[in-house]
Amino acid sequence: MADVNTEKRRYPVIFGGPQPDSEQEKPLVRALELLTGFLGDSKFLFGDDVTLADISILATLTVTECADYDLSRFPIILDYYERLKTSLPYYNEINDLGIQQMRGIRSQSNSK
Repeated sequence: MADVNTEKRRYPVIFGGPQPDSEQEKPLVRALELLTGFLGDSKFLFGDDVTLADISILATLTVTECADYDLSRFPIILDYYERLKTSLPYYNEINDLGIQQMRGIRSQSNSK
């Protein structure tokens, strides 16, 4: 089983740790900027159909939702994320409970 203290260092927001400062946030922002540029006007990463690459990105974007990370600076990614979720009819069924549970863990950690 993972050590919670180790997990807090890896995923500070999800496990109730402090919000990252701007320096710590830079790698994520850079990755989101790259993704924005890569998507351009495309519906999905490689055209009009969801691919395994999109599903891989979806997993990461779901983690940002668990952490309540504000993606509003990246409207192309927000649209892409919503498009992915609605393109996969099972997405909400599989992920909604987990997202709520992760938010609950974070909330409990923050209240301690």
